[in-house]
Amino acid sequence: MKRRIPQTSGGPTPPTPSEEAHEEGSLGVAFFAGRYETVLARSVDAAAFEFDDADTPYVVGALAFVGRIEEAAATLRAWERRKPTPELRICARFFLAVAHGRAGRHAESERLVRENARLVSGCFDPIARFYVHQGLACHRFFTGRVDVAARQALMALQAAFDARFQYGRLLATDLRGHALVQLGDVHAGLALLDRASTLATTLGLDGNAGAIACATAIYAARFGARPIAASIENLVALAAATSAQDSYSRRSVETELASQLALAGRGDDAWSLLDRLATDPGADGDQRSKVRRMLAFAFVAFLRYGAASARTYAVEARRSLDGLEDFGLEVEVLSIELLAFGESPERLTRLSEIHRRTKIARAAFVRGRWSSESEQDVMAIAPVMVEDKAGAMIHAATSQSRNALETLLREGYLGLVPHAAGLGSPRRLLLVNDDTILVEAQGNVRQLTGLSDGSLRLLRALGGRRKDKETLVREVWKLSTYRPDRHDTLVHTAVSRLRAALGTAGHWVDGEDGAYGIASGVELFDLSSAAMPRTVDDVTADGDAERATATTLDRGPLDELLALLKKSGPISTGEIARTLGISEMTAFRRLKSLLDEGLVVRSGRGKNTRYAPSSMLPENASC
Repeated sequence: MKRRIPQTSGGPTPPTPSEEAHEEGSLGVAFFAGRYETVLARSVDAAAFEFDDADTPYVVGALAFVGRIEEAAATLRAWERRKPTPELRICARFFLAVAHGRAGRHAESERLVRENARLVSGCFDPIARFYVHQGLACHRFFTGRVDVAARQALMALQAAFDARFQYGRLLATDLRGHALVQLGDVHAGLALLDRASTLATTLGLDGNAGAIACATAIYAARFGARPIAASIENLVALAAATSAQDSYSRRSVETELASQLALAGRGDDAWSLLDRLATDPGADGDQRSKVRRMLAFAFVAFLRYGAASARTYAVEARRSLDGLEDFGLEVEVLSIELLAFGESPERLTRLSEIHRRTKIARAAFVRGRWSSESEQDVMAIAPVMVEDKAGAMIHAATSQSRNALETLLREGYLGLVPHAAGLGSPRRLLLVNDDTILVEAQGNVRQLTGLSDGSLRLLRALGGRRKDKETLVREVWKLSTYRPDRHDTLVHTAVSRLRAALGTAGHWVDGEDGAYGIASGVELFDLSSAAMPRTVDDVTADGDAERATATTLDRGPLDELLALLKKSGPISTGEIARTLGISEMTAFRRLKSLLDEGLVVRSGRGKNTRYAPSSMLPENASC
């Protein structure tokens, strides 16, 4: 005779760790540990097709959570004909309702949770009340009514405490954490998720602990609560460790991972991952996952190729959302549509409506960043957006705020840097400052530091038209006389060093018929001086090249700076800024103009960088 799992006065409860040793053969132990395939192998997939009626909620839940929702519904209908207790029916319907909600089948989810609410009207068992409130909370959360979900989860938590029902306490705490994150209280929500994860581990519920860990990692990455490099490392580890039985969590982790890889400047890796997810057979019936996948495709395409390339995927995301009442997902779709198609009064109005109904924080934030009429520095909102650093980074970049460049570099959002600079070419060399170069090719961004002064001067000189060795010797080394026997080797060596420093982009510096330049289709952009982008295709005449590189600064400020340098000797940009009463960026730009003219030389690296008039150093010091 089959053994029944010990019950309290209500629906099924998970065995405690002390009971587990005595209940290794029970389906409940396997279910709550997340071993859904084990449950199915010993019930509906067994040759005998037999299991105890009291185990039916576990069988329904296992079928639902591995994506076999139709079979779960059939099992529930057949079982309900045998008139099980209301408490058991409420539990089984709860598991099926959650699975329907995850897959975006909100009508079915709502039907089940409302039937549960009717059943509990004559039942005072606190565990049954827990499943009803938790079911309503899940349904409201999946449809984007996050404020209502938070209230229902709190009622579910109270019922769990009334029953001393630890599993219920775990689920309610978990859902409240999800809701707080969506409402904008990200760090408080993550703290609740951590508490739920600890409780799941204490109860020996490895499946729940794993799912919560996945959700926590996704939110931490999406809202920038952790450094992007750490988030990527965590998501990669979770994707590898997540059980194949929890396909929902695995798909969610990998979809978020693709977006994070693109933000970090790893566009090829992001696209390859999304291509693989598109062939996942387990996602066929999961409408919400399809919308998220299309959103990820759109976002990665936007970062790699620009707005026009994102539009096809944005349209598909909207099409997949049709008929799916999910305000949270709709906020994400509207956000992508604004990136792909630009500002739209209708979309901004819809974001306002959603925020008014649901209090979803990103609805207000996205609307605010697109409708702001202020000309203030967009990075000024960053301190206010401590709960959504990633959102603030995206906002700064898509607003083309050059003041955000250093912040994006420091935070590791390399994939956003080209957008912050307002660039459109798929292949670029970006000179951020005299110590940092970014190499970008279709969303893949690498950061290079430590290039020599000579390599940097050569790279700047190569912008625009091709230049022969004589011109390079004059512009880079400031030598008035060109002697092939002495200077050709100098040029060849400098070009070789520059190519080596650029790594896989070294071939972008090409040479033909004794002249050197940046390869056709590659854009050189000097962000340190706010120069205009220069490509070999853009500039064809000497006069054009000179105009493209000419400084717009008056001689007065430059002469003032040069006089200071002659008086003070080697000095830093910070000291210059304080002495002249200007910003460090202004000081740096004036220094660059003097460097380009050969009137100033630089020594040292990083914080030890100093500038001095070239007349103070030996004639060949700048070589």
